[in-house]
Amino acid sequence: MTDKSLGNCWACHGLPGQQGLISNLGPPLAGAGSRLSLQQLTQWVVDARQMNPQTLMPPFGVSTGLQRVSTQQSLLTPDQIQQVVNTLASWR
Repeated sequence: MTDKSLGNCWACHGLPGQQGLISNLGPPLAGAGSRLSLQQLTQWVVDARQMNPQTLMPPFGVSTGLQRVSTQQSLLTPDQIQQVVNTLASWR
């Protein structure tokens, strides 16, 4: 979630335990597991546009509907998405 080549969540979100410069472009992720179900967390990571068409969050699990992408492959694999969702779910 902090790897710049694999999503870089903290570029937009504050993460639990993060110190120093904290982004506030997106909502903080502390407590995400108590606010959203596993299904909702998964949908946000896979393609947040399905829940909020106006979101600035990029889709990490699909490339459909994107312009000028270099590959049709999603940014994260299903296993990586599950790891992110499990982490988010643990933040209560």
